[in-house]
Amino acid sequence: MNFIEYIKSCESNLAEDWFKWIVESYPEPSRNYFMKKEDAFTNPVGYNLNQNLHKLLENISNGSIESKEFDDALAMILKIRTSQCTDPWQTVNFFEYLWTRYIEESKFFGNNEQILNSIPYYHKLLAKSLSKFIEIQQLIAEIQKNELRNQYGKILERLNQRYSSLKDDNNENK
Repeated sequence: MNFIEYIKSCESNLAEDWFKWIVESYPEPSRNYFMKKEDAFTNPVGYNLNQNLHKLLENISNGSIESKEFDDALAMILKIRTSQCTDPWQTVNFFEYLWTRYIEESKFFGNNEQILNSIPYYHKLLAKSLSKFIEIQQLIAEIQKNELRNQYGKILERLNQRYSSLKDDNNENK
């Protein structure tokens, strides 16, 4: 059984387990809060993680990881994880759980050739995740740069106004 077939056959069980695995990477107080994933209003992080993990699994099982729905779900999860995880590899490599489960169960059935044939697909998932992560990091850097420019730009404008008026006063006194 290849990776896509495995995801398709276990999709309903994997969704909940994958969500729990991701939530376990957060500190204890956050874990308990994120596990209450039913209400988007009281727990937007847990809710969005859960909803988007389901979308990712559905798209993986359909073999449609090039779809806009997959990209949007991936972006939402990475935005959440980028703002909350300090380790970039942990942020990007949340597909590790699915891959590890697949390897463990495939080894049990002796499907080494299927595992080898599925590696490029897993690498494609990681590449998409890394690419989207870099986009998000660049967007965050751009926002921070603009905030600094706006903050310090106004200070510089005020200083220039103040010193230009002093310079004009000195020129008039000569």
